[in-house]
Amino acid sequence: MKFKNLIKNVFLLFIESVCFYSLNGGICPLSVAPYAALISLNCGIVVPSVALVISFLRYKDLTMTLTALLFAAGTVTTKAVYAKKGRNVGVESVLFNFIFLSPYIVFYQGETLLKLLGAAVCQLFGFISNVAVGTIKYKGFLSRPSLYETFCIAAAFCVTAVGTIDAFGLGAYKAAATFIMLFLTRLYKNPTALAAAIVLAVPVAVSERELSYFAVSAAFFFAAYPLCDKAPVFAVASVTAVDAAFAFLFNFYPVYGYIEALLTFAGAAAFALVPKSVYDKIVSCGYLGGEKLSRKTIASVKSFLSGQIYDLSGAFAEMEGALSVLNEKTHDRLATAARLARICGGGWCRNCVKYSTCELYTSGEVTSLIDFGLSKGRVTLVDLNKRFLDECVNPNPLIFEVNRLIEGASDKTEKMKNAEQVKKILSLASLGVERRLGELAYNLTLTSDYDEKAEYAVKKRLDALGIPTFGVMVNKTPELKISLIVKKDEDVSAALSALGEYFRSKFEVTAEQAVKRGLKYLEIEKCADSQAVFGVSAVTKVNSERSGDVHSLLKLDEGRFLVALSDGMGSGEGALSTSSAAIGLIEGMLKAGLKSNVILPIVNELIAVSTEDNFSAVDIGVVDLKDNCCDFIKIGAPYGFILSDEGIRFVEGSSLPIGILSELKPTTAHTGTKEGDVIVMLSDGVTDAFGSSGDLINYLKSAPTKNPQALADGVVAEALKRTGGVAQDDMTCLCVRLCGA
Repeated sequence: MKFKNLIKNVFLLFIESVCFYSLNGGICPLSVAPYAALISLNCGIVVPSVALVISFLRYKDLTMTLTALLFAAGTVTTKAVYAKKGRNVGVESVLFNFIFLSPYIVFYQGETLLKLLGAAVCQLFGFISNVAVGTIKYKGFLSRPSLYETFCIAAAFCVTAVGTIDAFGLGAYKAAATFIMLFLTRLYKNPTALAAAIVLAVPVAVSERELSYFAVSAAFFFAAYPLCDKAPVFAVASVTAVDAAFAFLFNFYPVYGYIEALLTFAGAAAFALVPKSVYDKIVSCGYLGGEKLSRKTIASVKSFLSGQIYDLSGAFAEMEGALSVLNEKTHDRLATAARLARICGGGWCRNCVKYSTCELYTSGEVTSLIDFGLSKGRVTLVDLNKRFLDECVNPNPLIFEVNRLIEGASDKTEKMKNAEQVKKILSLASLGVERRLGELAYNLTLTSDYDEKAEYAVKKRLDALGIPTFGVMVNKTPELKISLIVKKDEDVSAALSALGEYFRSKFEVTAEQAVKRGLKYLEIEKCADSQAVFGVSAVTKVNSERSGDVHSLLKLDEGRFLVALSDGMGSGEGALSTSSAAIGLIEGMLKAGLKSNVILPIVNELIAVSTEDNFSAVDIGVVDLKDNCCDFIKIGAPYGFILSDEGIRFVEGSSLPIGILSELKPTTAHTGTKEGDVIVMLSDGVTDAFGSSGDLINYLKSAPTKNPQALADGVVAEALKRTGGVAQDDMTCLCVRLCGA
């Protein structure tokens, strides 16, 4: 690893030294501009500083060497001082740069006015260099540069390239330009690379004062374009042949010999040596691998998904309708008795000597007996009326046959009842899913309202903070949502602060997902006005191994959470399993987005089917921190409270526990909340210990409420105190305090 870093640093030192050297030599040392950009953008300190000092040796002047040392020391020191204060160097950098260039301005040869003009040119080139270096460092091929960024990169390249031609000759530049042109042509695989070929010709045209070089560069491109991807070696030969043709057929170059031909060939050959995996990696990691979804594409996808979800919703609606029809088919016990009577008459009684003259069947006496047996469970001799005793010659076999039929019918009836309950559960679930899918489909049809002005402002602010963005979307409806693509290791705390300043709200990251290598996608939304702090205290009933009380704290989505307390009837394993089942079902379906008016009947039916003589009192609160409200649902649960500065509010419940009746009618309440409110939920072990709501309220009036855990502990401790330190039932107190965000 150290060896690789050494090789990397040596390579960077060589490249930066060559570029800086090329920018020096004229009336102004332009190398200070990209150097300052490298330092400000955290692209190293030692390597750029050494490269800067080396590049100033081109002047062969002690004053310029001192200028390089002063500029490097001053720039690094300024950067360090500002970084310690947590700030970036602002517009005052212009003044600093003039100060650091003072040896050049004051002591170097030439007129002072021209040198001041040269320093100003350095400063102007510094703005271009800052954008160019920042774009290359932060974007590279990860994201398509803007038109302004592209212009800055091209301008910085052209200025550096003109200096390269001046310092190292036209042949050396042609070798580098040939490599770059072929590399970009193979990378883009489309005529877009022709623009790069034209830009590569600008420095030669400026240096040689000959516009015909644009034609040469274009000829190089068209000769290489068909061959670059599939046959790189032939592309090398093609470009070399075109270069020779311009030299010998058209006598285009003033000077052209073996060295010039070899340099052109060397640049092209270097391109051929680049492995295909390098291009594949750049394409797979960058925007060349496929553009991001446009807004029109997103709208089209949303519309398609909406239609599919609506269709799925309709399927569940049809299912619910079919199940409802099946549930309406009731089973008539009298019809069952008549059917069993016919079976009985065709069995043992057919062998009776009086069967042909027996009127017990035709008069309906046997049907009545079986109907009575179905309600009772079985029949005996004492259930036979006087007519049976007078007319039936052998009632014992008849009773045996009737009981056998009743037993079989009872088993079938029980199975049919269970099937009806299952159908009812499926019907309720289908209805809930149908409604939820309908909501999702509707949400997808909502038109997104993008704020392009805000997107530009967000990008500009984040760029100023040194946080490059590779995609910004600001959607204003239904709620403000900001989508960003940034580097994977980017600390977004500064971004959240910047967004807060612009939109005048607090923000938080609500979703994060890795996208291409090195990048991540963020969804950012406004923080809720309040946050919640929880406290729970519980004691198990004396001589019971397990408590039947189960509590839940569950985040439903951003700004909404569920707080619930389930009290299974009694204590121990049975009560615990019932409470856990109730809470678990409610949690799962609320998390899926189903509404409480759909969830609770399903849970009620499931518990009624799955347990015997075991019920559960459920106390539910859904707190919305964004809208500052809470919805309470109480099913057999004791009263709860909301403690606030204005006093104590009751949250009462009067319905039976869950799992007792088929028709569930929970008590519901909706109330507003604010910062400082405390929600208190209690199991009946606590309320029974206090005896009356008045005693409990008197205690809560004097209890400290700032710490919800201390409040919960205090309530349970007081309840135990009132029962002589012995828990007569499971006791649980759940407290939620709403505080500032």
